[in-house]
Amino acid sequence: MPFTFSHPAIVLPFYNSKKNPFSVTGLVVGSVVPDFEFLLQLKESAYFGHTWMGLIAFNIPFAVLLSFVFHQVVKNSLVSHLPQCLRERFSVFAVFDWRRYFLKNKMRFFVSVLCGILSHFLLDAFTHRDGFFTTMHPLFYTEIVFSILRLPVYYILQLATSLLGALYILWFIFKMERNSDLLKRSYMLVYWAGLILMTITILSVRLLVRKERESFEDIIIACIGSFLYALVIVSLFYFRKMGVNKKSPNI
Repeated sequence: MPFTFSHPAIVLPFYNSKKNPFSVTGLVVGSVVPDFEFLLQLKESAYFGHTWMGLIAFNIPFAVLLSFVFHQVVKNSLVSHLPQCLRERFSVFAVFDWRRYFLKNKMRFFVSVLCGILSHFLLDAFTHRDGFFTTMHPLFYTEIVFSILRLPVYYILQLATSLLGALYILWFIFKMERNSDLLKRSYMLVYWAGLILMTITILSVRLLVRKERESFEDIIIACIGSFLYALVIVSLFYFRKMGVNKKSPNI
């Protein structure tokens, strides 16, 4: 599969559309939520989140939970501790009332989540070994030789979409409008040091508890999952009420 956080690249163009019928939060969360089945367990596991049953039983409910945790707990503390160049781009989104927006736009949010999930399924369909399109044509299993490496086409596509998606997201952020810094500046060193320390602690416990031989994918998933758990835990320490913007930017 493409890197989890490269998936939003396929839905971000809707943010700039003049008549955007979607919730950007719903699109972005939907585009990454199937992979949280692995991240929550800190290891590669069954692909329930990538099935139609998993879409209903796991992806949609967890997308709601993830959206609320991000907006209500993580967002403000995270944005207020970003470097100024990023804080000026994201602070406008940190001060709007997500709960009010959600209650008034439930259908828009759920449709957006569904579209985001389907975009994830679409990308995985030709970058997975057992993806829908991959299994339909032997071309995807053809191996291309790079020096001492022999990589199948589907895996090359996986790497390419991950890289291009990440680059597009970086370009998208760079092109975002810079606004006045609406959040109080905070001590970045304390926040990020605490976040790194908590991540290392969670990851260490995970590696000590799991005795089985680890694959490279397991280690990467464990690192990302540990960081996300740490992000929530640290954000709880910084949790506080902040001013809200009643005019939602449709996110």
